[in-house]
Amino acid sequence: MGKLLKSVCIPLAAATLLTGVTAGCGSDQNAGEASKASPPPSNFKTSGMPIVSEPVSLKIFTARPPALVEFNKMLMWQEYEKMTGIKVNWVEAPTASLDEKRNLLLASGDLPDVFFKSNLPVSDIINYGSQGTFIKLNDLIDKYAPNIKKTFEKMPDVKKGLTMPDGGIYTLPYIDDNPGTRVAAKIYLNQKWLTALNMKMPTTTDEFYQVLKAFKEKDPNGNGKADEVPYTTPYGTKGLSVMFAGSFGLLNRGNGNADLDFDEKANKVRFIPAQPEYKELLMFLNKLYKEELIDKELFTVKAPQIIAKVDQGIVGGGNGPSETIFGTKNLADFAGLKTVLKGPAGQQVLSVAGSSIRNIGSFAITKANKNLEATIRWVDHFYSEEGIRLFFMGLEGKTYNVENGNYEYINEIKKNPNGLTPQDASSQYMAWNGGDNPTIITEKYFKFITPMSMEVAQAVDKFKPKEVWPPFVYTAEENAKVQGVRNDINTYVAEMRDQFISGKIPFTQWDEYLAKLKQIGLDKLMEVNQASYERYKK
Repeated sequence: MGKLLKSVCIPLAAATLLTGVTAGCGSDQNAGEASKASPPPSNFKTSGMPIVSEPVSLKIFTARPPALVEFNKMLMWQEYEKMTGIKVNWVEAPTASLDEKRNLLLASGDLPDVFFKSNLPVSDIINYGSQGTFIKLNDLIDKYAPNIKKTFEKMPDVKKGLTMPDGGIYTLPYIDDNPGTRVAAKIYLNQKWLTALNMKMPTTTDEFYQVLKAFKEKDPNGNGKADEVPYTTPYGTKGLSVMFAGSFGLLNRGNGNADLDFDEKANKVRFIPAQPEYKELLMFLNKLYKEELIDKELFTVKAPQIIAKVDQGIVGGGNGPSETIFGTKNLADFAGLKTVLKGPAGQQVLSVAGSSIRNIGSFAITKANKNLEATIRWVDHFYSEEGIRLFFMGLEGKTYNVENGNYEYINEIKKNPNGLTPQDASSQYMAWNGGDNPTIITEKYFKFITPMSMEVAQAVDKFKPKEVWPPFVYTAEENAKVQGVRNDINTYVAEMRDQFISGKIPFTQWDEYLAKLKQIGLDKLMEVNQASYERYKK
């Protein structure tokens, strides 16, 4: 068993959507030698399909989000079994209980051959990699995974992000190579309503407020009722605050590190939820909520409820990855905001800028696996153009057609007769929905960045921070020192964000809020954050 030594690093922003490690913390040569792939079995083929001349089986643990059909009934996996000669016995966990079921398997030693789409946290990758529970993939990749090797050459930061302090690569990532999706969220407004009210798209937070106020008070849907919902989002107060943070000069190094950015004047890392600009942001959002310019169901509303409201013709706008958050019925009414709103102090920062690694822990092979070479080839295909197309588009003639060189879903998916969104309709055939996939998002095959969403992403790119941070890392010592503090602070910040925006706690208690953060241990946490940043810069 390898030892977890002081040089082991754990990501600072493990709770964020974008996780990874940097190469800046060095490596521990004593943490274990790279696992050497033994001579491949006689039925294994080093190239081409099928991968094996005689069928083999793999036991794969995976998350299955609610929209996806059972994997053994999914067209994509049925076809892939025929292609590869590898039968998969899927062990599926609902997304809601994924962490519990994954942790139970790891703790019990009752291991699958592979963890797939299982959102492995980096602390687990380091721990179970050093112990030998996860197989070191370096040698396997070098010998049998040409598509992964090519990806590393094209995107060296991805390889750095996967490489643990002992030099080992234990997992494979979900990669984003699409400029439209790397802008994680955009604002969309009801252009039909703007036209009816003779108003233009807003360019400042004040103009945005005036637009929402007009949406609420001037009956833009023309039904004679005060039923308009000026603005909504399925991402709660966290998503809302991140979306508008850049208008207050916050998240000025992208969103790869939870609640951290850079204080230009003090030349050090700062904790965003303790800044006066953050208070101004919450006061702005509280004003919108108090005047019912934001959905009164903000704290509980989910995507299906929002689509139902849009179908009723009562929604004025919202934010999300694309305008498809509004469903399909009235989608043509909406247009994207092609700027970052200028805030009260004139600040315009694209606060939703992300890096190329969406998730570091999308795939891992365990020590229970007796078919290492076949398994690495099985997943390597999904980093090729053909494999990416299969993952996101499915099968030609069955789920997509090629029209004038463009890949387009069949109407059953684009305009589902049962009222399913295109995402959910595609989930009857392909496994990409829900994220955390060991593959690459590309503009060519990822069809849920619409032309409008891509235009917005390209337009706001000029507001991208001058430097986009990857997630920082903790040493094991640092993590042990502040893990409890970090969790307590994260919980408290989330609770108070809801309370301030809803108005349940007045801003006259802001100083008490700051004092509580210090009492929990913010100073200790920021000492570690600063040390992590300085390692990253070196």
